[in-house]
Formats: sequence, structure tokens, C-alpha cells
Amino acid sequence: MQERERLIRDAHAVFLPAIDGDALPDHIGEHLDLGGTSVLFGESREEYVARTMSAHRKASETTEWLSEITSEIRRRAGGKALVAVDQELGGIQRLHGLVTPLPSPADARAADSWSIKSAASRLADECSALGVNVVLSPIVDVVTGPNPWLSARTISSEVEAVSRVSASFVYGLQSSGQMAATAKHFPGHPSVPLDPAVDIASVVDGTRGDLEPSLEAFKAVIDAGVKVVMMGPTLVPAFDPDHASSRSADTVHSLRTDMGFVGVVLSNDLEAPATLRGRSLEETAVEALIAGVDWLLVPGTPALPNLVDAVVEAVDREHLSSARLHEAARAVGTLTHDIG
Repeated sequence: MQERERLIRDAHAVFLPAIDGDALPDHIGEHLDLGGTSVLFGESREEYVARTMSAHRKASETTEWLSEITSEIRRRAGGKALVAVDQELGGIQRLHGLVTPLPSPADARAADSWSIKSAASRLADECSALGVNVVLSPIVDVVTGPNPWLSARTISSEVEAVSRVSASFVYGLQSSGQMAATAKHFPGHPSVPLDPAVDIASVVDGTRGDLEPSLEAFKAVIDAGVKVVMMGPTLVPAFDPDHASSRSADTVHSLRTDMGFVGVVLSNDLEAPATLRGRSLEETAVEALIAGVDWLLVPGTPALPNLVDAVVEAVDREHLSSARLHEAARAVGTLTHDIG
């Protein structure tokens, strides 16, 4: 493969575009043709806020429908692809009635580890049958203060419960070798009074000590072998006072060195106001790659080619090194090869 062709394909490969419709958009198919390898089946803003899928979605979506789309994704991507969903313990469950519901946080806390592993293993089998192989779960944040963003989505305010449930979920989901769990949202968000998904001024309150429970829980899931870690969407001044976690080199460095994580680093939704902080989405995507993020979660809109072009241009201008882009694409590609 010529270097220019490789550059363009790698620029496509590092994006995880989210779609929320009932068909694969033409521009997403074209993105996959050109080197893209992944798609997130997302939800609408209304569903995200409500923590439940719409009545229309629940009534219209079937296992046959989803299997057909995931097959098309793999065909357009050349045979293998990463197909992701939010399927949280008690939070957002994108697959609603298409799979066996996961236990609520209260039920998970009361269950033994074997039961949690069994529920996660069953979910893995059901997802695999549908062509889904990446689950954006568990939420590992140990929330101890106000946090409207993660309201009704977290496991517990006790680190021991979060660590046990999350690690058991990761073991069970990944036991077949064909699925990836995603621990989120590093480095933790114990207190976030303003929702980073809607408020540009959102900041995580507290010191490094206040983050220790979340960091302990992240260490537990990393030790359990979690394949993907998602960065947070806002400023965590105890780690980096200037850059949101999804574009913070200091925070990614800590994940790699202090926590020993060797898997794929995924951004939060880069369109979140608290991540952008007045920058364009194109600038933010490039900054995230420079910071060490491998996989960029972005809206799957027709503007996706603009993001790819921005990455290519950043390499051309030597703002982003080709080595860093290739490293990121290789990380995503290795995961695609292993479970796609």
C-alpha cells in the first residue's frame, strides 16, 4: 500500500461514528469503503436523557433488522468491523428488548460475582449473534457528589462494589474472546455539578485524593483485562487544568503509565461542549490524537469526511505525526482483527 493511501485509510480507521437511525447512511457506508472499521449504534438525545429507548424504537427494531445492518457494516468494511452499543448496568440499554436485560445496579450489588459474570457472558453471546462486538460498559466512575450527567447510570458510591461488579462484568463479557468491554469514564467523575454533555463550563470538583476511589476501580477493570477505556468529556483539574480528558496528553499518559493500560483508548463524544470548549470538532479530533487517544467517538453526520480531511491535513502540516496516527489506527486495527 502506498504511503498516501495508508495515511487516508488510517485517518478513516480512527473514527467511531455514531448513528441513531434505522438504516446505515450512505455516507457511513462510503466511510467504511475508504478505511473506516467501526460504527456505534447510538441513541437520540431524548433517549439519552430519558435513559430509555423510544416506544417507536422498541416496537420497530428487531434482531433480524440489526443482524442485517451489522452484516452490511462488515461487508462495507472488508469483512471485519467493530460494532458498538451502549448497554449499561441500570443506565442506557441501547439493545432494549433485543437482548436479556442486565441487572439493575441494586441487583448487581446484591449478586455474587459468578452471577454477574454469567449475565455478562449471556449478553456477549446475544450480542455476538446480532453482530455486535463492543459494549460501552461498565461505568466505573465512583460518584460521591452531584453529577447530573451520570444520574441513574452508576453502580455504587462505594469503591468496593464498583470494583467487584465492574471487574466481574468485564470477565464475563470478554470470556469468549469475541467481545470488548469498555470501562468509562477515565479518570473518574466523583462530583460534576454541571452536565458536560450540555454545559461548556463543566468541571470535575475535587482533588486527586477525591479521585482515588474511581482510580482504584479503574485499576480493578484494567487488571481484569478490559480491552477499551473511554476518556471523560470534561476538565479534571487534578489531572489537567487546561484540557478536557478526551484531549489531555497528561491524563492519557497517566492511564498508560500509572494504571498500566495497554488496550485501546477511546474518546468520549468529542462534540460535547465541555470537550470542545469553543474549538471546532476538527481541531478537537486532531488534538485528541496528538494527546494519545486511539479511537475518536464522533457524530456520524455527513460532515464526517471533513474530520478525516482535518486529520490528513494535520499530518501534512506536521502538526500531527504520521507515526502517532499509524499507532492509533494500528491499535483499532488490532482490536478489529481480534474480535471483528
